[in-house]
Amino acid sequence: MITTKLFNQVAQGGHFCAGLAAVWGGAALFGRPVIGALLITTWAAVKEFWYDKNFETEEVRGSDLEDFLFYTGGAAVALGALWLQVRL
Repeated sequence: MITTKLFNQVAQGGHFCAGLAAVWGGAALFGRPVIGALLITTWAAVKEFWYDKNFETEEVRGSDLEDFLFYTGGAAVALGALWLQVRL
């Protein structure tokens, strides 16, 4: 059986990777990583602070703010990596 702590760690890894993927996808598809960052940040805010609050069960519901920060953290790391790539 999975523990609550392990479930949260796996979930946060997924949130972080979604932020990375959105920015890198925006860069690859549109040449504009900031579009991906804006889209994932907006989507994450709606999902975490409205949808999860109203529709997610208590068993899987974690901290809305923590989940949101992992989405935006992944996006920020991806933007930073792309910025460094351009600079180097």
